[in-house]
Amino acid sequence: MITRFAPSPTGLIHLGNARTALIAYFAARSSGGEFILRIDDTDVTRIKSEYVNKIFTDLSWLGIKEDLCIKQSERCELYANAVVKLKESGRIYPCYETPEELEIERRSLLARALPPVYRRKNRPQHSTRLPYYRFELDPDRVVIWEDKLRGKIVIDLHSTSDPIVIRENGTYTYMLPSVVDDIECRISTIIRGEDHISNTAVQIQMFEALGCTEIPKFAHMPLLKLQTGKMSKRAGGNEIQTFRENYIEPEVICLYLLNLGSKSRSTFKNYKDYSNFNLENYSSSSSVTVLEDEIYSLNADFLRLSNYEDLARRLGGVSKTFWDAVKNNVKSIPEVNYWWEICTTEAKLYPGIGCNAQLVRDAISVLPQEEVSRETYRRWVELIVENYRYDKREVHINLRLALTGKVGGPEMAAILPFISRERILIRLNDSLS
Repeated sequence: MITRFAPSPTGLIHLGNARTALIAYFAARSSGGEFILRIDDTDVTRIKSEYVNKIFTDLSWLGIKEDLCIKQSERCELYANAVVKLKESGRIYPCYETPEELEIERRSLLARALPPVYRRKNRPQHSTRLPYYRFELDPDRVVIWEDKLRGKIVIDLHSTSDPIVIRENGTYTYMLPSVVDDIECRISTIIRGEDHISNTAVQIQMFEALGCTEIPKFAHMPLLKLQTGKMSKRAGGNEIQTFRENYIEPEVICLYLLNLGSKSRSTFKNYKDYSNFNLENYSSSSSVTVLEDEIYSLNADFLRLSNYEDLARRLGGVSKTFWDAVKNNVKSIPEVNYWWEICTTEAKLYPGIGCNAQLVRDAISVLPQEEVSRETYRRWVELIVENYRYDKREVHINLRLALTGKVGGPEMAAILPFISRERILIRLNDSLS
């Protein structure tokens, strides 16, 4: 199977784009095939070079490695050859109407209860206007294909306008270059969102007009949506870059997106086993909702289940014993590094804010003499409660504030041994000053 992912560098890759890329990548790898990355950069008015670089960054971060990368801006000669062929066969024709003239025609058709469809007209070449070009559809032919997720799909193009394929400035729209590249790259399966179903019907006619004898199979995925509404580049907030900057692990994004809408459930241990992947396990339901809280919760699960050895390089100087002590109570690796610094260095804290000063003095008076351990911390708290009649919860809160400057975090009994008795006394006294 040869699949492709074809992002347009007009914005950052969001979760929906990433899911399509992952599924296409896993489909190719599970079949021993190839995965091709195609940069759709023909619309010079909208693309930005910075987004091209970020596409590579995001895909690499997700562990997606293409077998071939092509850029449409470097393949215009191929498209020009296809245009010549289609002009010779009469399937591409020039048009001269302005947007205003098209709008007048659209309103006229609607006023007569007719669909606002643009069809070929026998009009002379305009003397002053540059032409744009359309592909002539066969409106009388119903397009039928067997979708790998949705089964039989039937599209009647009678109410579809002939699509524009070349703009007035000579640049190409999405439709034709995509077909040319799919033919040239021998794409066997096109995996994309269900919003492309109508495009597929048009492009099947383009495949045929170009003499393609092996039209790719299609799998149209349900679109992802957020709880707040539709997912899009324009809406923002769901970009891969954002999750990376919020310290979500790439394995978490991959597992979450691969499981989303699938009948089978992979785990962190087996999701990279391509032999477990089956494209047809995915649902064809109308939409799939992304719950961002689940992603952050899954990130905590990933850390909890991870071995120290697998993360040691990213943990810096954090010891294995510290990792084992805090991994059940942290949500990101930077959070581990943060607590390591608090516990093992003379980190600048702001203790004492909100502390009960008398409770801190009493805590100093009964601090056990031996080096602090989990058991020592438990006895210390009990001594404070028994000798001075404080509420146990109040003791925990004030000790945490005085010793870490924070109101929450990993279990105090677990991290206190790393602070050391000497540093505990220093911080308790500092919190009083």
